[in-house]
Amino acid sequence: MIRYLTITFFFEALVFLGLGLRVLLAKRPILFNARWLLAFMVVVLSPMIVISLDLYVDSQSPILLINPLMFATLLIFFGILMKGYIAMGVTDESFRAAIHAALQQLNITFEETLAHIKLTSHDLDLQAAVQSWVGTAQLKTKQANGKSTLDEIAKAIVAYYETHATKTNNVTAVFYIVIGLFMAAFGIIFLVWL
Repeated sequence: MIRYLTITFFFEALVFLGLGLRVLLAKRPILFNARWLLAFMVVVLSPMIVISLDLYVDSQSPILLINPLMFATLLIFFGILMKGYIAMGVTDESFRAAIHAALQQLNITFEETLAHIKLTSHDLDLQAAVQSWVGTAQLKTKQANGKSTLDEIAKAIVAYYETHATKTNNVTAVFYIVIGLFMAAFGIIFLVWL
């Protein structure tokens, strides 16, 4: 069990440090598929399942099966939430400029309202939720049939960020680095404990 937790802590440390350092060192926002974050959540929450099942095997108490059921429920909920793409290191202005540049590059006509961007040439609703105070955003389409268009837009946004100097908000990147260092410290403590 301790070995599994140690491996999990080191994996979490690598992911947190990797994302945080990527934004800080590149000095530009990053955009990645939200499903990667869902896979990461599986790893983060998996010790709860392993511990519960280990205890269940020893005690045969059905109450210990509640944790796996909660885990499954959380995964379903996160699966619904984690659609589209996640941006890190963005500001309101830089994310809006990147979306507009991507849509213009792809010749997608659009109408922007407060709640969403209507892609009139594709009959799709693009939803962009920006949490500018922490520098993150989520981009997704309201309709399920918009995945290929969303993938094209995401590629164009990444290309925009790679070729244009943009203002970044590094709050989440710094937080990820701090959490990554804590995870690495826990991994080292568990490694010494073994």
